[in-house]
Amino acid sequence: MNNVSNTNTEKTDIKVQAKLMGKAPILFNWDFNTKDAADSFNASAVLTDLEAETINPFLESQANVRALGRIHEMYFTIHGNNFKSTGDMKMKYEDFKFSILDEDQLGINKTLSALVNILTNDGSKTDANGYRYGDIAVERDRTKSFFNYLWLNTKDGLKNTVVGNGKK
Repeated sequence: MNNVSNTNTEKTDIKVQAKLMGKAPILFNWDFNTKDAADSFNASAVLTDLEAETINPFLESQANVRALGRIHEMYFTIHGNNFKSTGDMKMKYEDFKFSILDEDQLGINKTLSALVNILTNDGSKTDANGYRYGDIAVERDRTKSFFNYLWLNTKDGLKNTVVGNGKK
């Protein structure tokens, strides 16, 4: 962390290198200025070698889904403020499938899962380098944390990348 202060006019930079769910390497960068009344920020991440099943405990509680497949590489960049954010994502992945859970999260809604998987690209329709692309556009729920906001951005990018046209 650099420039951590609420009296500083320089941007605060935070760089985190970790293993997501103890498995997949992730590098996360975040910068903001504590004196900026709009709470503008930039965030970016690089995630590699993630078996989708690894994040199912999180996906089940936050999105009512389970995922199968592998993310070889995922990159995203987000620019935002206290009200909205935009960004982009690119991913190289394979064999992606989703199971939509019933409301009680005890079973799988097979009809809805089949429909979602018809719309989801499994990772096979990519550019020449093996990537699919997506856009991010989110409005913040200001009653929730920045980390919820970050999750909403990531979720929007994932959805747009795997369900959208995948082109840059």
